[in-house]
Amino acid sequence: MQRGNRWCLVWALGCLAAQGAAQCLSIRGTIRGVDSQAAIADARMMIRTKEDVYLVKVMNGRYQTNLPCGEATLIIEAEGYGRLTMPYRPGTYASTPLEAYVPFVLIPVARQTSDQPYLQSEQSHTELLRSGPGNQQHTQRIFQVKDAHTDLVLTASVCLFYTQKARKHCFTVSRGQPQAITFTEPDIIALEVDAPGYQPYRGNLILNEVDHLTRTYTIGLHREATVVALTAPGALYAYSLESRGESIDMIRIDPNHFYVYTEPGDYQLRAKNASGEAVSRKAVTIKPGLNILADFEDTKDTAGHSPIEVVQKSGKSNNPAIGKLYFDQSEYQLRPASRASLDSLATWLRQHPGQRVLIRGHTDNVGNARRNQTLSEFRAKVVFTYLTNRGVPEAAMEWSGLGSQWPDASNDTEEGRRKNRRVEIFSPDKASPIN
Repeated sequence: MQRGNRWCLVWALGCLAAQGAAQCLSIRGTIRGVDSQAAIADARMMIRTKEDVYLVKVMNGRYQTNLPCGEATLIIEAEGYGRLTMPYRPGTYASTPLEAYVPFVLIPVARQTSDQPYLQSEQSHTELLRSGPGNQQHTQRIFQVKDAHTDLVLTASVCLFYTQKARKHCFTVSRGQPQAITFTEPDIIALEVDAPGYQPYRGNLILNEVDHLTRTYTIGLHREATVVALTAPGALYAYSLESRGESIDMIRIDPNHFYVYTEPGDYQLRAKNASGEAVSRKAVTIKPGLNILADFEDTKDTAGHSPIEVVQKSGKSNNPAIGKLYFDQSEYQLRPASRASLDSLATWLRQHPGQRVLIRGHTDNVGNARRNQTLSEFRAKVVFTYLTNRGVPEAAMEWSGLGSQWPDASNDTEEGRRKNRRVEIFSPDKASPIN
């Protein structure tokens, strides 16, 4: 019998491969382009802390990793897209370890071109085309900065770094006050543009020739990305964020995971039932970057019973199990319906301190007995880990794997084998003699 010893199922829980880094939050999701919504196959992802930078494995635009317990910065990039830098600060709304779904969206950028600003990430080898000797012409370029989505003119700081003269020139642009800059020679110029509440712009400008024309450069800035990810037993609920009379519906990924991109600020997180009636409302403060919310629903059963339905007796047990969770053949990943049931059980156990459960993993009799034993342990441990990640004390649970020795149905048919690929959760006072 096993109790409370923490160990990591790498395949199931996506453990970070960073030595010596404590992990408190498991996240998974996709990396997509904002226009096409297609997964970006060559996307790259890093996690930066005060001590180090960790690479995250991304496969076909999908990732799964753990975040450190302290503050960190997520960096996502791909060729042809602007870099996304998103801070993460552990919040007060997710004090227990949990798993969240966080999709990231990248914005395509303009390719390298002449006489037009472009991102430094798009820089390739360039040889400057110089004007002939004795050229005394000069040209003006007008700089203005706008919100890339709304075209609102912004107040921003702009710095130019001249290659030829090795000097720096900074100025401020604002609504009604664009800045005209005079250039007297061809040059390759680096640009830095910063505005409060927006992601910084780091670009280049290739000025191959100096003429007498005046042109306007418009640099679009994107707001600092702020995403809210909610993990909750939401099979019976929908969630929204409300602020100043406006409501933003959170996007449902599956019965337990929701997210929305929004602006930082103070909100009311509202849960609604299937009839559209509000069942709970919580005040939350959303900060720039990644925000994780959890356990906001109120699912307490006024009768005091566990929300998992009592089912029929198992084949070798004299007492009923609290619940049965089923698995695909040779798998130990939780199904969405199982997650919803476990979320309800976790809420009930937190609301009833002192209650305990026994977790028993089982398999069918197909294959090697030793592998089935290991598989049954993995199934039980996944359930145990899922519940601890939702705040259930380890001392409230015991888990073990029993292989194929306690079938719930005949293994002679596929239907029977399907019923045997399971985890049963018992109350100690209703447990079977196999304790």
